[in-house]
Amino acid sequence: MNYFRSAKLDSLAIKCKFARTVLCLCLFLAGWAGKAQNTLPTEKTVQLQVKGVSAEKFLELISLQTSIRFSYNPQIFVGFPVISADLRGVSVREALHQAFGNAIKLKAKNNYIILQKSNLPIQSQQAETRPVRVLISGYVIEKTTQARVAQASVYEKSSLSATLSDANGFFEFQVETLQSELKISFAKAHYYPQTLTLPAQNTPFVRVELEPMPNLKPLDSKGLPALPTPARYTPLVPKIQIIHAQNVKESFWRKAQFSFLPMLGTNHILSGLVRNSFSFNALIGYNAGVSEFELGGFANLNRGDVEKVQIGGFFNAVAGKVKGVQIAGFFNAVRDSVSGVQLGGFLNVNRRHTSGVQAGGYLNICAEGIKGAQVSGLMNINLRQTIGFQVAGLINVALGRMEAVQVAGLINVAGKSKQGWQVGLFNYADSSQNLKQVGLVNIVRHGGYKNLELSMNEQLFMNFIIRSGTPYFYTLAQIGIRPYPAKPFWQYGYGVGCRIFQKRKWEMNTEVVAYHLLRSLGRAYQVRPFENFGARYQLYLTRILSKHWAISLAGALDFSSLHAEGTDYAEAKNLARTVFLNTILDKRDNRLSSGLTIGIRKILN
Repeated sequence: MNYFRSAKLDSLAIKCKFARTVLCLCLFLAGWAGKAQNTLPTEKTVQLQVKGVSAEKFLELISLQTSIRFSYNPQIFVGFPVISADLRGVSVREALHQAFGNAIKLKAKNNYIILQKSNLPIQSQQAETRPVRVLISGYVIEKTTQARVAQASVYEKSSLSATLSDANGFFEFQVETLQSELKISFAKAHYYPQTLTLPAQNTPFVRVELEPMPNLKPLDSKGLPALPTPARYTPLVPKIQIIHAQNVKESFWRKAQFSFLPMLGTNHILSGLVRNSFSFNALIGYNAGVSEFELGGFANLNRGDVEKVQIGGFFNAVAGKVKGVQIAGFFNAVRDSVSGVQLGGFLNVNRRHTSGVQAGGYLNICAEGIKGAQVSGLMNINLRQTIGFQVAGLINVALGRMEAVQVAGLINVAGKSKQGWQVGLFNYADSSQNLKQVGLVNIVRHGGYKNLELSMNEQLFMNFIIRSGTPYFYTLAQIGIRPYPAKPFWQYGYGVGCRIFQKRKWEMNTEVVAYHLLRSLGRAYQVRPFENFGARYQLYLTRILSKHWAISLAGALDFSSLHAEGTDYAEAKNLARTVFLNTILDKRDNRLSSGLTIGIRKILN
């Protein structure tokens, strides 16, 4: 029984092994067939030596060797000379070109190659004054491995004609020229560029070998760092132009250009490599930079610098620097820096610094620094340093070093502030040396002027004060209580102050506080604004005991205005001790008195 069971298992194992082998073979044949199907007939290789054969016989020999079928009219070979050639290890395309030159043009379809008589004009010496079209074709090969190089840029500088090699490394394009010779350049990212001088009297077919370069930062033809690749904010640029910009590390110059779209203009397909003095774009323009003036109906896209004036109907996007005036109906985006005026109806974005004026109706963003003015109806954002002005109707943000004036109707935010001003409802700085803050709330996270104080004076038994800001100008909020005689009196107030003197362990401050008096805060009590209010001026002398503690003594001049017919008047008028002046005007008891405050401080710096 064990024998039969073992035999069945062996038979099953053999069947499984055979099935796996068949499956692998099928997959291999399917992959091979797919690869063969994807190979163009013109890219098949031939091994052929012929001598004195006719054109028809020559095509028959290639067909027998490659299974390619040729379709043609025999009349195109009438009077054609016999063919002698050594064609070993070349593509069918190269073989046909060596045999027929530019007399025959071909078109590949499936496994067919259609041959037709070429209608290219025959160039003569008498036609030198008229431009002629020269068809240039060939292969781009890697020198070390002999592999085909795809998406290599092939271009002629004077006419700005260009193309890219296909997946098989083949290229073909026409150049219109008056010259007897053409200089054709070949470039590919991470390869050394190469230039060939070709005759313009016939149709050259070339085989160019590019040498790989080490992984170094590419330089242009003058030995300077190459232009940056197209900016991330240029999605409107066709992919073929982006590839050319990545391959070619040199730029060209033209006095002026006119375009409708990036590839439809006088700069042609290489517009991203051309610098212009004047640029006019009906819809979208794309070039390497402008030195004088640029006008765009919808958008201007520049890989290099823009000088003098750039006006875009919707937006301007510059990968280099702006030196002049940049105006857009919607927004301006600059990858490097702005030296001049940048005006955007909605938004200005600048990756580095601004030296001049940056104005936007909604938002300005500068990612490194400002040496001038940044003005916005709503918000300014600068993530590094500011040396100049930031003015916004609502918010200013500068999270780096700030040496400027920030003015906002609501909020100012700064990073490390060496000097400058912040004027707004709310001011915040990460750290400060000589910063001045003027606002309702002023906060400096590291440094600045911050302390808590518990004090008493002639009016209040206990008073709690918090100060925040800078020594030049700080704000304070206070709340105090007098718990007798019947119901407690409460006092809350807000004030401003500054340090006027500091030497060693002593400092002197002056403060002005506005306050409001009210009685018990029970549910039945209704706060009557301005029923009993006052203002207090104090001159402080502070002795610093240690890093975190100090004691203070202040002389005060207090002004209070009490409602003479109010329910709390009888007790409120007794809060003031020494009264210099007392007048009743319009049912209000106005008093001017002196006072004294003593307290202990907790230093928070």
